[in-house]
Parts: sequence; C-alpha cells; structure tokens
Amino acid sequence: MISNPSSSGTNTCTLQLRGLTVPGFAQTPYQLQPNGFVIAPTPATQSLKVGYATLQCTANVEAQLLYSYYSSNGTKLAEAAVFSSPPSTKVQILADTREGAQIGIGIANDSDVQNTYIISVDDGSGTVAGTVKGTLGPRTSIARYLSELMTLPPNYVGRVTVSPTTGTGTSSIIGLRYSGTVFATIPETIQP
Repeated sequence: MISNPSSSGTNTCTLQLRGLTVPGFAQTPYQLQPNGFVIAPTPATQSLKVGYATLQCTANVEAQLLYSYYSSNGTKLAEAAVFSSPPSTKVQILADTREGAQIGIGIANDSDVQNTYIISVDDGSGTVAGTVKGTLGPRTSIARYLSELMTLPPNYVGRVTVSPTTGTGTSSIIGLRYSGTVFATIPETIQP
C-alpha cells in the first residue's frame, strides 16, 4: 500500500523485490496522483517466500506492506502491517517472549557490499542475554527466530540491537512477535 501525501504533484514509485519473485505480481512503476494511493495485492497462491522489498519514489510517500495469514479454507486467521525500515548503522527492536511468544527478526542488507554485524540482546539495564555474529551478502536478507540464534532466559523482555562490526555497514530490521496463530510486527528504532 502506497499513499502520496502531496496535494500538488504526481509521484512515481518503483517497487523492487529482492531475493524472491511473486508470480502474477507486477513490479512496474506506480503513478500516484496528488493525494492518491495504490493498493497492489499479490495472488497469495504461492508457498512461503523469503526476501525483502525496496521502494524508490520521486518524492516522500507513506508505504506499508500488509501480511495476511489464511487457513486452507480461506478464513483469515491473522494480519499484520509492516512499515518502512530505513537502513542505519545501529538499529533495534524490543522483544517480549512472555506467554510463550516467539520473537522473529528479519535483517536486510540493501547495499552493494557484504555486511558483517552483531546481534546483541540485553535487558536495557546492561545485562547481556546473548550475542551472535553474522554476515549478509549484498542485497540479501535473513529471517530467524531469536531462539534459533541464541538461548534466552524464560519470559525474556528486552532489546535486540543489530550493529556492524565496522563503522560503515548498515542494515534494516523488522521484528515479529508470534504467539499461537496471532502475530504482530515490531518496528525498528534507529539508535545513535
């Protein structure tokens, strides 16, 4: 979903899928009239795809992706919006694993160079629950549950920070809290 908040001027946007393709989904430029919008659904007939998307526009827009989870009979079970995650050298999400929730994290490297980064999990008071180092190639992404990356204390609540091992790398992240059939997105926060 893309919205042009300007009341004076057409805005042209191009959506680029990275690491995945979606049959029947047009990636042509979108022309947004003043105060206009576009909602471009996918056919939702393929198996799970993993990757990330970028949106390049001629002026500022409001944009988000809406993910819906359906049962095999077509009943909608859950839905969550994913907002823009601008790249930065240090980004974080907040994690809450109480009530048996799983926390997932997606990391994208939308640059032309390999990015080596550290994922650090702490309680906000300086107590580190775990760290892990990873590498992402140019224009690639990874998505994992935190429990696949490290062992967290039960009912962990804290922050998950992603930062490069050198001062020049950047990443974009998004979090997902999954509890049963209910899921919610956790937006990134850019850190100084």
